[in-house]
Amino acid sequence: SKGIDFVEWGYNRDKEPLAQVNLGVIYGRPVDLPLFYSLYPGSIHDVSTLTNIITELGILSLDSTTFVLDKGFYSAANLFRMSKIKHIIPLPVRTKKEKELMEKYQHHIRSAEYAFNYNQHVHYCAKDIILIADTKYHAYVYLNEKKQVEQREKFLKSIIECEQYLTAKGYSKKKDFDDFFKESKPDLIQYFGLRKTGSKYILLRDNSEIDKTLSRMGMFVLLTNTELNGEEVLRLYREKDGVEKCFDSLKNNLSLKRLRIHSQHALEGLLFVEFIALILHSYLSKVLRETGMNKTLTIPELLFELRKIKKIQFGRKKTIISEMSKHQRKIFKAFNIPPLS
Repeated sequence: SKGIDFVEWGYNRDKEPLAQVNLGVIYGRPVDLPLFYSLYPGSIHDVSTLTNIITELGILSLDSTTFVLDKGFYSAANLFRMSKIKHIIPLPVRTKKEKELMEKYQHHIRSAEYAFNYNQHVHYCAKDIILIADTKYHAYVYLNEKKQVEQREKFLKSIIECEQYLTAKGYSKKKDFDDFFKESKPDLIQYFGLRKTGSKYILLRDNSEIDKTLSRMGMFVLLTNTELNGEEVLRLYREKDGVEKCFDSLKNNLSLKRLRIHSQHALEGLLFVEFIALILHSYLSKVLRETGMNKTLTIPELLFELRKIKKIQFGRKKTIISEMSKHQRKIFKAFNIPPLS
């Protein structure tokens, strides 16, 4: 791939030791379709692309734009650069501001005052105001009790299983415990301690550290410099998975995980064709989702079903369409296409 100008070493999300190119996609709501894409050298960071993206949106007359960003964009310097751009961004776990907000609300956020309904489940949301990089942010502290229960059970189960495994192994040397946590469970080492009795070591739970982690589960903080309320901010943040599904479709459904080309010209042509395919794939997904057909029909199954329809030409005189099933007519109706005849 030495003939591709944009192939460079950079941050690889899949942790693969490969050079890469970066692709940016602007995904629009509520149309649920990709609007345009940009190609970047592999070493370019996401944040560096924001300035040009804002200019491009202006050229396309997309002025009323709110950026929904992931935590990778969070830093005081980046937020300062984005101070005049409407955006929503999560406050990373264990930052000083996040710890302060958690301590302030975790004991009384379950008050009826903070309750609201989202996706048929009760959530809680407390509003605060904080200052970051000389910019005033509305900080929304959320609690999802359903998610909290799931996280607590998964976390405690991993603690108990780890403890049982080490007990069954009969480790008594500090090095054995250290090697196990380093190789197998580095995320759990902070929740255990060792007590020396004679020449042996015994594993102990650090209950205060475990309880501290449990108390935060199901809670998170979203920041915004807009005037949107907590429910609207959460809805927009959850909907950002649309663009994530776009990249998933490109990599897996449209086979773009490996480019397998050798020139810049071929790269640009391939991406253009792939982007057209992505628009079509996104539109098919949208219609299936909105009509409820996604519960019984996938996109490959839809295309397979429509491939059964045949157009038969008898010389220059007569053309007929093969018989259409009830299922095929239902698909045509969902896409507002008149039945073929």
